[in-house]
Amino acid sequence: MTLTGKIAAILPLLHLFIILLSFICFIKNTDLMNVGILISSIYLYPLLLWRLLHFLRPLEEGESNILEKQYSPWWFSHQIQLIFIALPAFEGVLKLIPGAFSLWLRAWGSRIGNNVYWTPGVIVYDRSLIEVEDGVIIGEKVIFVSHVISPKNSKGLLLIKKVRVEKNAFIGAGSVLSPGCLIQEGVLVKAGTEFYPESTMSKDGLIKGKIKGAS
Repeated sequence: MTLTGKIAAILPLLHLFIILLSFICFIKNTDLMNVGILISSIYLYPLLLWRLLHFLRPLEEGESNILEKQYSPWWFSHQIQLIFIALPAFEGVLKLIPGAFSLWLRAWGSRIGNNVYWTPGVIVYDRSLIEVEDGVIIGEKVIFVSHVISPKNSKGLLLIKKVRVEKNAFIGAGSVLSPGCLIQEGVLVKAGTEFYPESTMSKDGLIKGKIKGAS
């Protein structure tokens, strides 16, 4: 791992430390300023850091070798977001407020339409790499993951590609949407469906790729 990679690896711990420090200040003095600092430490700090790094070196779709000794925009992006994966309650609160989670994802660069319903158990691994259009309903414990690492010829091939869900689709509970997946308009995805990367589903069924575990 490169020096920059090692620096990225400590970002989740740094984020947690900042939150704990803000929480201690909040306990000692529960005024509005410390409330704002605590909220900012949880949500604003990682977002601003991500946007700065994305401005300097954008995270782009495509394939790369994650094992190469070079700066990886995806690795930094993943580490910045890691606390929300490890402690999903932080984002669970946003899902209880109508429109808040969609606004949160837009702030990270995703394209999210109107009237999208997110259940509290939804997990998004790559907050800048999903597109969800108007009227989509996303069931409990659905996973959006826009990256996959596959070992091949002594390389760690990292595929990064957006997940897209078109208008009025319904994603059943426990489904997994992998990088490059496209769920077309009005599709009803059965609970427990796992999409392989770059799969496409229409109302008439699977057009491209493979699925696993549909019930």
